Amino acid sequence: NVNHIERVYVQAAKWIRDRTSPSERIAAFDIGILKYISNRRILDLGGLVDPKVHPSLVRRDCGEYLQRYDADYILYSRFPDCDFMTGIYLSEYGKKNLLKQKRIAAFSTDYFVTPTIVQSFQLDIFRIEAWLRRNPEGIREQFTAEEARCDFPVHQVYRGEVELLGYDLDRPDLEVVKGVPQAVNLTFYWRKVVSSNNKYFVRTTLSNPATRQVIMEKYHLPTHDIYPMPLWNCQEIVKEHHLIWVPDAAAPGTYDIRVGLVSADELPDAKKNAKGVFSFLKELFGMDFAIFPVDESVGQDALVGKFRIRSSVLEPIRFLNKGSEW
Repeated sequence: NVNHIERVYVQAAKWIRDRTSPSERIAAFDIGILKYISNRRILDLGGLVDPKVHPSLVRRDCGEYLQRYDADYILYSRFPDCDFMTGIYLSEYGKKNLLKQKRIAAFSTDYFVTPTIVQSFQLDIFRIEAWLRRNPEGIREQFTAEEARCDFPVHQVYRGEVELLGYDLDRPDLEVVKGVPQAVNLTFYWRKVVSSNNKYFVRTTLSNPATRQVIMEKYHLPTHDIYPMPLWNCQEIVKEHHLIWVPDAAAPGTYDIRVGLVSADELPDAKKNAKGVFSFLKELFGMDFAIFPVDESVGQDALVGKFRIRSSVLEPIRFLNKGSEW
């Protein structure tokens, strides 16, 4: 794993050493090599040397901790996604303050073929731009943009009222590993084209184009209704970021990314859980299964792109019990 450590952890630590000032604080889940090389002030999100973060980790919401101790940068460990444990992304929709952050660097490498215990295969460096008060001014600053600089333009108008200008997706293809939490960063860019007081849920799905099996389904109100759709100004660009968790039981292949708008009356009762049916059943029964529901209605939603899942080169480590020895 020397190549992995050199290309990801060492390079990220050197970037922080060369691009930040000695007074700035870096929040990170894996802190050893970061502190050793960068010699910066480190906030330990893993809680190994700082027990003050433990209550935040129990809640899976470390945003308040970052604000209290004046973090300037966040080093996100990804693949596996440590934000599953820290929940920092939730602070972008905080109850009191809104975290405005910007990705400024990323370091990654391929998976190591041998089934060994390794660290994250990607590190993303985000700069904390501001902690905004959740008032009209702060909300507008958090969720509006001057222009839609999106990697995947769409220009799909829904119901003659709202246009999806496009979206950003940091990983259009993903190598899933059994038992490892993995997510993709998805950012939508919306624009209201006519004035209206209607409010819609966004339905985002990943589905098999041949069988219509849905491997991921998410319903949400844009901006989690912090900036409600009826308050949007015409032609105003609304930007919202989400983490989309990809089921590790999904088979390799190419899936449709479809997006639709539905009203509250059209929202199925069984799917009002924002995480979707699959996640709900998985949490309810504690099951990990590869049987995904078939939903013919996904064909009604606009096809906005493709998402590819690749086979993992990692094999699970199996321990064999031979009598009294392992």
